[in-house]
Amino acid sequence: MYPTGNYTLADKIKLETPDALVGATSLIHGDAVFITNDQDLANALPESSCIYLRDIALEWLAKQFPMTCVGENDSVVPTKSGKGLPTGLALASLELGSIRPDPSAKWQRILKDSLTVASAVNESCAFFVLSSKQGRKVVTQEILFWDQSLSTSRPSKLILRQLKNHLEVVYDRREGRYSANPKKSIHAFIFISLARERAKLAQPRYLDMSDRKKESEAWWNYLLLLQVFRACLDMPQITWLLCEDGKAHIMDVVATVNFLDKAGNVLGWKAER
Repeated sequence: MYPTGNYTLADKIKLETPDALVGATSLIHGDAVFITNDQDLANALPESSCIYLRDIALEWLAKQFPMTCVGENDSVVPTKSGKGLPTGLALASLELGSIRPDPSAKWQRILKDSLTVASAVNESCAFFVLSSKQGRKVVTQEILFWDQSLSTSRPSKLILRQLKNHLEVVYDRREGRYSANPKKSIHAFIFISLARERAKLAQPRYLDMSDRKKESEAWWNYLLLLQVFRACLDMPQITWLLCEDGKAHIMDVVATVNFLDKAGNVLGWKAER
């Protein structure tokens, strides 16, 4: 079968004999449109002769996220005054690598410093600001940081456990929902960027990868951090902020959980991830 589809010159396409025969026949006669989820077949055929279901699925992702998961008027502007991230050694937990900020530090001010740190890291990462109410004051107790490179030294499950412990989360079987200490709260900043993930895959070392494979990989990497912390997205008293390309928005937790459950089918996430 003579290659005429959407692929780069270095691609190697393997087709089963029946697919190759039927595909070649359709090209010769020009009277068939393939609907397939086989990437090799989709790459071998021109767009006019093939509808690749994964392309449609990725288009759906783009329409759903982040538009349906953040409110139009829920943008957050960080503050510049007051105490932010500490500049000296202030370890709260050696195991988690967390820091103890000034108790008076507000999450809006910490958000400003977090934006700077995330920009320097230039990778998907998360900050968790753990606070508690003491009388009329809200005291910031601990700040956790995590990115994918810490998976071995600081497994995400340890972060999840700390978040649960801080909130004193319990599952009410009668009510069928979680409850937590009303005096405890967390602000979670999730830093991700689809533009950055696409830019990474535009590097020369990915020259052999087809455009549709790059787009699929970009979405996988883009949403992975949300999937990592999917288990605590709907916990009470956590405010989630989506921080992307210098802007922060409060996330609609219900909409985000619903989106991730569907996105898992598109990206092939296993249920236990």
